[in-house]
Amino acid sequence: MKEIGKLLKEKREKMNISLADVHKAIRIREKYISAIEDGDISVFFAEVYYRSFVRSYAEYLGFDSEELFEKFGMEKHLLKKLSGEEEKKLGMKPELVGKASQKNKIGAKKLLIIFMIAVAFFVFFLFLNSSILNVSPSIKIHPQIETLNNRDHTDRVIVDIEERKETFFDSKQKLIVEAVANAWIKIDSDGRLIFEGTVAKGSKNSWEADKCFKLKIGYVPGVKIFFNGKQVDVVSGAVRDINTVILEKQ
Repeated sequence: MKEIGKLLKEKREKMNISLADVHKAIRIREKYISAIEDGDISVFFAEVYYRSFVRSYAEYLGFDSEELFEKFGMEKHLLKKLSGEEEKKLGMKPELVGKASQKNKIGAKKLLIIFMIAVAFFVFFLFLNSSILNVSPSIKIHPQIETLNNRDHTDRVIVDIEERKETFFDSKQKLIVEAVANAWIKIDSDGRLIFEGTVAKGSKNSWEADKCFKLKIGYVPGVKIFFNGKQVDVVSGAVRDINTVILEKQ
């Protein structure tokens, strides 16, 4: 290594280039340039750094770096020297370095396995929680609430029966006459006259019958007729606003 370093130094001095100039040109610190020229490779941690620095320095001075390496048989010599230097720095033999590397690989595998197991447990825990949350809880009805529900149902049944009784016994037919204008009207209930006369505008009158009503209206636009809650069309069939209508339960 001293031979190649000596050659590079002689060329640099011949070109009148300082170490500072080399540093500015190729961005390599001066201590590494001096180490290359002195053949001291102990300052380089690995072969790749030394080779790279020598190549850059040699090409800067105008040499062909590959021819330079081949000329001085640098490849084999460099490997031996650097392996020895690395052993000193690491404080162990090459076979021990290999064993340490193998142990590191085994340790990394163990860590990976532990990590995968932890992830599996975490996923299982999430699945278990989601299953528990999705189970519908059983609903128990308090005895008092159940009694109230039954009582409410009974009350509804009683009300329904009362409404049906009222409908059954209240079988009367109902007639309502609303006057929107003064109008003459005659009303028969089950064949019996119950009203005949003029209903005043704005008045509202009602009558009941067992079966039917017969109405004779003298001015149909002046009245609104309702039979059992439904409005009756008294205009259709009228002649000169006079009409006779018979209302009976269908």
